[in-house]
Amino acid sequence: MIAGYFAVMSCDRYGPQAFLKNRLARLGIPTVVFGLIMILLTVFVFGAKDGKLGQAWPVNVAHMWFVEHLILYSAVYALWRTIPPSPRRRRPEAGEPARLSGDRGLCPRAGRCDRRGPHLVSG
Repeated sequence: MIAGYFAVMSCDRYGPQAFLKNRLARLGIPTVVFGLIMILLTVFVFGAKDGKLGQAWPVNVAHMWFVEHLILYSAVYALWRTIPPSPRRRRPEAGEPARLSGDRGLCPRAGRCDRRGPHLVSG
């Protein structure tokens, strides 16, 4: 949860492209190095039995699963941030709550919605 909290601020500060480049450098390089070390250990040390080598795939990254998921979620978030907001909707101002208009009584158009289902409205 802490990583996600600071990811939003980092993406806001540096922009999606620089944010993703930073995440790949800080998290991707250690994950790849750890994966290569695990492949070598699996093939030559732990998997070697009776003169045969072990299998290199699938790679067991052990506790680095969290870092892999963090890279994936960061990439999805950076991609999501590159999509411009719809011109029909405006983002809520700081301190203004976002509401779902699919709930009864929240739509400012009072039943004259041209779309079905909940959608964010502000104001």
